[in-house]
Amino acid sequence: MMITVLIVDDELPARKRVVKLLENHEDIRIIGECNNAKDAIQEIERMAPDLVFLDIQMPDMDGFSVVSRVRMEMPPHFIFATAYDQYALKAFDVCAVDYLLKPFDRERFDAALTRGRDQIKLRHTKDFNKKLVDLVKLYQRDQTSFLEIFTVKYKGRDKFIAVEEVYYVEASGNYVTLHLEEEKHLYRITMNELEQQLSPRSFIRVHRSLIINKRYIKSTKYLSKNEYSFTLKNGKKLISGRVYKEKIDEFLG
Repeated sequence: MMITVLIVDDELPARKRVVKLLENHEDIRIIGECNNAKDAIQEIERMAPDLVFLDIQMPDMDGFSVVSRVRMEMPPHFIFATAYDQYALKAFDVCAVDYLLKPFDRERFDAALTRGRDQIKLRHTKDFNKKLVDLVKLYQRDQTSFLEIFTVKYKGRDKFIAVEEVYYVEASGNYVTLHLEEEKHLYRITMNELEQQLSPRSFIRVHRSLIINKRYIKSTKYLSKNEYSFTLKNGKKLISGRVYKEKIDEFLG
């Protein structure tokens, strides 16, 4: 039985690695690659792959949102890839959808692929479809109580900024500064208030003056005296506060 595969990741090296790891599997046929969530939804519905390797942290939309927006009677199986989201990993286990925690090795990849093969044999059962629906509902329930859009003033007009576009938040007195990839905006709220409104699945407070969007963390390095250095995907470097070490250690697993 030939298994068709679609690979979705916004980073080219990550897609190439999955392609490389699939080379020796003769029953696998890669039918496409996508570098963003919007294209992924269209290609999943158009090509109806058996299996999708789907990254969770993407700039335009996360992997859970991709799953929730796919409109198919018989959806494909998904093997999720994530670098940080411990909550998501627990959800995947509960719902019997496999995941790859970056960076992953060949042994872990092959184990996920084997599980995918086994599930494909059952893909038309009500049990699988129910579990996938339960996974999406779990995600949506977690998201509804948290802030999704920032409304800021820009050149005299309201500008709407999706929370997922914010790389990090920095305290500015009784305000905060929202730092995007190449711009920043002032927003009227305190850090403590904002922390309560942001999903802990997506954001982590690392300093009394800093909250970081997990999806944009490129690397983390322990410095000394309970401090960490975070390098974001846009090259920005941020230093954590000492009292946040325990929270950061938990995040890093």
